[in-house]
Amino acid sequence: TPLYFSLSHTKKLLFIAFSEENIGLDAESLHRKVDYEKICAKFPCGEREKITSVETFLKHWVVKESAVKYMGGTLARDLKKLSFTHGLLAYEGQPFPVSPQFLQFREHILCVCSRQDFSNAEFVEIPIYTL
Repeated sequence: TPLYFSLSHTKKLLFIAFSEENIGLDAESLHRKVDYEKICAKFPCGEREKITSVETFLKHWVVKESAVKYMGGTLARDLKKLSFTHGLLAYEGQPFPVSPQFLQFREHILCVCSRQDFSNAEFVEIPIYTL
């Protein structure tokens, strides 16, 4: 059985998701300071109107980045082609093949793009020591 994985990190945490099917994962700290208006200029107009705070921006961002990871794309090429409106993800106006699943761990928002259900995902903390 093949094993797929996806990684995401913030300043303090590293997240790894494993699956028997393709998977994309992204995570962001809800306390991240970001000038989201500049980045939103690259989002479709209908989506930009829904983004009114850092928190709503981060939700849109993690869904897009997890989708890019799922399809093996790049933000430079695919960010403008992805839209997330009314809870639905689309690529170039066509429905994306999986529904995004949102999770929260401590003060982080995560999004998983996969055909598997991750709503009951378990978080396992592993101490990492650096030299």
